[in-house]
Amino acid sequence: TSQRPGHGAIAYVAREGDGWSAPVTLVERGDGLNRYNPAWAVDSSFLLFDESVCPGGDVASGDCNADTDPTATIWAIGRDGGAPVRLARAQARGALDETDDLANTFPRFAPFEFVLGSGDLGSTRVMWVSFSSTRRYGLRETPSSSSGESDRGTWLWMTAVEPEAAARGEDPSHAAFALPFQDLATSNHIAVWTTESVGEPPIF
Repeated sequence: TSQRPGHGAIAYVAREGDGWSAPVTLVERGDGLNRYNPAWAVDSSFLLFDESVCPGGDVASGDCNADTDPTATIWAIGRDGGAPVRLARAQARGALDETDDLANTFPRFAPFEFVLGSGDLGSTRVMWVSFSSTRRYGLRETPSSSSGESDRGTWLWMTAVEPEAAARGEDPSHAAFALPFQDLATSNHIAVWTTESVGEPPIF
């Protein structure tokens, strides 16, 4: 189904006049891997995607179906291809996590680009990305999951991403932080961004 695709690759089509180009593959299918859930950066210079490692190489495994897979990690790749790079800093385990398998999924870019600082080194472009993870938030335990896909629920995290680092093939991410206004009593999967503030945010 579209919710649980397996043995995926990452490809796109480009607008050409009144039609579309042939599919262009950025990330090929891999043996024992599932690659899915692409998200373009604000300036379309690169994208993020998820990769899951299938247990025993079984691409039909429920732990490799793009739905809260334990081994899911987020990677970046330029729009012209090249070697993908893992967002290692953003996905580092928390102080009380006992595993690196934290089901890091559903990356989503904020619809803004920021420029930080100037000085001798010039300015730095920064984009913000949210994602879901089973990582523990301080001393808090993630809630149990009712989906049957995982025994742990997920919460939303955010990281800063530098597009210039992605262009150099380096980890573009920074340490992630949990979004403090989310409901911690339930699983949260995908952040929804807006360019306009409507009302006051909820307080939990």
